[in-house]
Amino acid sequence: MARNTAWSREELILALDVYVRHGTLYARHPSFVKRRRLLNRLEAASDKPDPERSRNPIGVAMKLANFASLAPNDPGGGLSSVGRHHRKVCDEFAHDCERLHAEAQPNRAHLEVSASGGVPCRYWALGAHPNTYRVMDAIRDRKVVFWTTKGKPIRVGDRVLIWKYRGQERRRGVVGFGVVISGPTVLPSVNDPHWLVPPDPAEQWVEIQFVHLPGVPLWYDEHQSVLDRLVISRVRGGSVFEIEPVDWDVVVAAAGGWPSPTSGPANS
Repeated sequence: MARNTAWSREELILALDVYVRHGTLYARHPSFVKRRRLLNRLEAASDKPDPERSRNPIGVAMKLANFASLAPNDPGGGLSSVGRHHRKVCDEFAHDCERLHAEAQPNRAHLEVSASGGVPCRYWALGAHPNTYRVMDAIRDRKVVFWTTKGKPIRVGDRVLIWKYRGQERRRGVVGFGVVISGPTVLPSVNDPHWLVPPDPAEQWVEIQFVHLPGVPLWYDEHQSVLDRLVISRVRGGSVFEIEPVDWDVVVAAAGGWPSPTSGPANS
């Protein structure tokens, strides 16, 4: 039997990121399966993919256990045999989880594909002015809404946050999250009473399903250091802005984290 090749630095960083976020997952846990497939896509995307390098469930579980053995507060203890490369990566990020997540994110973002068939997932900030659209009420009352793309390449599977501009209550910030489930298309006949100014049906629109995170809303006056990462927080107009993957991760973490497939329905 051929010996599985050594793990690259990129793979070890991804694995350590999984361990820090989730601990030592059991082999059928959805997050475990997703990350194992992610590692295999990382290998397949390399200049010289090696079939012998495919990461099987046992191998990935052992890798997480290697990191567990280096964590003094992990009750599981992990495995006793740990290579120097594991120690080097673990020591490098031992006191800087934010940098760990930032270094893992580019590989994760490039490999997490959307439902549109192999197109990398992108992240967007969608702005709503309360004088045009009663977005807070829409998030409360509806599971899905249509949103204009303003000519931006928003695709099925992309993830979005909803930004409310200042209104009479003088507060602005992130009031919702969602995932694109259809479009782009011309605006169909939609009975949405939350529009205060009739939308332009000639524009391109996508359908968004709301995803509820526990820490929403994120008001700017309470989370300025986090929300300053978003372009939409620094402009006076516009409704569609792309978000860098690293900045998306920071904002999602501040909102309580993206729900896992096993955490129950995304929408209440």
